Amino acid sequence: MDNQSEDLIGEKRIFANKESLRPMYIPEKLPHRKKQIKSLADTLSAALKGKTPSNLLIYGKTGTGKTVTVKYVAKQLEARRKKMDRESTLIYINCELFDTQYKVFSYLARVFNKQVPTSGWTTDMQYSEFKSLIDRDDRYVTVILDEMDNLVTRGKKTLSELYYKQRVKHCEGKYDRYFKCPCIH
Repeated sequence: MDNQSEDLIGEKRIFANKESLRPMYIPEKLPHRKKQIKSLADTLSAALKGKTPSNLLIYGKTGTGKTVTVKYVAKQLEARRKKMDRESTLIYINCELFDTQYKVFSYLARVFNKQVPTSGWTTDMQYSEFKSLIDRDDRYVTVILDEMDNLVTRGKKTLSELYYKQRVKHCEGKYDRYFKCPCIH
């Protein structure tokens, strides 16, 4: 082999941890975010305490750490949930991939092992199916919608309809207790 090939294959490394460059990477420590982590954890941990978590909207400029902070907190809360043996689920959805309300609810149903048709159902039918899955197990579900502006731009009313469904059910005294939706913009 020539020297150039050996340099490429050799043990010399530019990065100490290449994994840290991947989009799905969540660091063990998140410096300079204590205040945001505590605030977010306080809000999202309500479900672990048997209480209703609040809806959140996290917004800011691109690259400021919104997504990694939410994923970091979600990872910590999931570890705590397992220790406490609670019926609570945190679901992360990237709305660049699931960019319509229909796709979001189809995905949510699949998380709970329920297949819904790729077309033919109204979103109300999907929502009802999703809610029945949550209610069946008496579980709290927190859905994190990342890049949620894709839902707003694509469907114009999608996000407001999602919140409206929660509010109507709350006013009827039915479901609001179990389903919350923090959003990252």
